Amino acid sequence: MVFSGFSQMSVHQVLVGSGGIYGNDVDHVMISGVNPDDLSSTDIGEVNRESIQDMIVVGDFAYVAAEDSLVKFDLQSNTKIVSVYESNLSRLYSVNDQLYVSRRSDVNGAPADGIYLKSYDLDLNYLASANGISTDAAGMLMVGDSLYIAVSGDWQATEGALAVATSDLSFMREINLGADAVGIYDLFAEGDMIYSVNKSPYGATTGSITVYETPTATWTTNVFDHIVGKAVSKVGSSIYLLLDYGIGSYNIDIAGVDADLYVPDPGSANYIAIAGAAFDSINNLFYVSITDYFSFGEGKVYDMSANQTGSFDAGVSAEVVAIQYADETVVHELMDMQANVYPNPVSSMLYIDCSEQFDHISVYNELGALVKDIPHLSARAFDMSDLPNGFYMVKMSSATSFVIKKIQKN
Repeated sequence: MVFSGFSQMSVHQVLVGSGGIYGNDVDHVMISGVNPDDLSSTDIGEVNRESIQDMIVVGDFAYVAAEDSLVKFDLQSNTKIVSVYESNLSRLYSVNDQLYVSRRSDVNGAPADGIYLKSYDLDLNYLASANGISTDAAGMLMVGDSLYIAVSGDWQATEGALAVATSDLSFMREINLGADAVGIYDLFAEGDMIYSVNKSPYGATTGSITVYETPTATWTTNVFDHIVGKAVSKVGSSIYLLLDYGIGSYNIDIAGVDADLYVPDPGSANYIAIAGAAFDSINNLFYVSITDYFSFGEGKVYDMSANQTGSFDAGVSAEVVAIQYADETVVHELMDMQANVYPNPVSSMLYIDCSEQFDHISVYNELGALVKDIPHLSARAFDMSDLPNGFYMVKMSSATSFVIKKIQKN
């Protein structure tokens, strides 16, 4: 078969998950899609719960965690496909056709079964549980064949920890990162390093970033005089995060905070906050939702110079914003070679599981340009950390066939 060209990636829509008015049990979670061209909104579906904890996009599907409902939406037909009961939901993470679900304490206390991490397939069939995580869990990240889990603890926590499990959730260990890592929440990778964004506890005026070295299992924590909230995205050496009630960045190369904000404080003195945020890595735009959690919600778009470029509908307590990218690339591949590449998205090392021997790897960017050429690969892994964030095609070739896989670098 002939290896075809590539088309550019684009933003299909921006997804907004609104929890509704705090304490109003008839104001349910609503999922909507925002057209990036004219910022018009379309209703996607409803979850009969009062708050939303997380939402991720996997291809043409959105997965939503809302209190005790784990829900899958078809984003082509805007229909709810399946909903399963799972209490104490916290964060979602998908890799290698699995959905990992971390869990937390809620108003009724800790999970009754004492389990803080479970996995499902992409049809929301239960797969496994991780035994041994000590307390509330948050963000997750696959590095190599190990799953790292931020162990944040409940609101009374005084320390942060990092748990490590195999992909099938055979628990391995939990590492106490100490008091400086309290509030650990979001995880990102760069090479052999894991960076954790540690949210400031209530009333605190400092936040921190922990750098964990996976080969040596050692770490350092950088504490700085800024109020830190949830992370937004990692792009190159910059980690975008809620900073001093706006959105700023932490530069991993200089291990320091960029004091200039990309998104300003919306009015924290009047209890108006950024509830959710996502970064469009193609057009370099921030989509944020602003709310006071009881009377109003609105969406705003900012460029990298802190200029507001537009606004969109966002309900009260829109605590989750996510990007659905569109891929119209057409690639022909020979079916006699079967291969899988993981993790996807990837930040550093990309691993290859292939049905036969291959002797050449070519990596193309979204414009079709060759950006990495690796002949005579001795190990079935190679480093992607030197490439900019974006979408790539990985072509694995043998003397008689080839196969091409799409990956996202972040």
